[in-house]
Amino acid sequence: MEKLIPPAFDSLVLAAVAQEIQQNLLDDRITGLVQPDAYTVGLRLRTRRGTMGLLCSIHPRWARCVIAPLPEGRAVHPFAVQLRARLDGGRLHAAGVDPFERVLTLTCETLEGDVHLVVEVMGRHSNLLLVEGNRVAGAFKTVTPAMSRVRPIAVGQRYTRPPRTRPTPSEVDAASLASWLAEGRPVGEMLVARLLGVSPP
Repeated sequence: MEKLIPPAFDSLVLAAVAQEIQQNLLDDRITGLVQPDAYTVGLRLRTRRGTMGLLCSIHPRWARCVIAPLPEGRAVHPFAVQLRARLDGGRLHAAGVDPFERVLTLTCETLEGDVHLVVEVMGRHSNLLLVEGNRVAGAFKTVTPAMSRVRPIAVGQRYTRPPRTRPTPSEVDAASLASWLAEGRPVGEMLVARLLGVSPP
């Protein structure tokens, strides 16, 4: 039997998802939340076309955010319970990603003010965070300083984007590209290793 090879959920796919959310779900009301498994939460939205779901997963291999029918699942993780309490009844106001980044920010209008559900689709480092103002109000995964000196994550601290270690394709000049090609590595392998937001596909 052939091994199942997961599709790459890279920066281009996440940008397409953000555009799809903008076209189909903006200003729709959030009417509930499910947690179908230990890695996933789903927002239920009431739209002009009926009920739709926005599924967000931080699975180490299958992390993604997609518009999809929602499976069943009661919110049991403390973060899922917090999200349900904070977002239920609010409206999805905006969805955005920075170019070549795998971080999707969903802005929700609630009676207590705007909050951001930040979806970081980054393999085993994937996370979901609730951000109010510029502070972390909740996180699916807390990251202690012992776990990461570069980017610990805890409630109350200032939210910072994941650090960038590579340039985006638009930031690379011809001289840099020529020097990388001179290394003799296969072109696809070199681009994935050197550039932000580029996956093998």
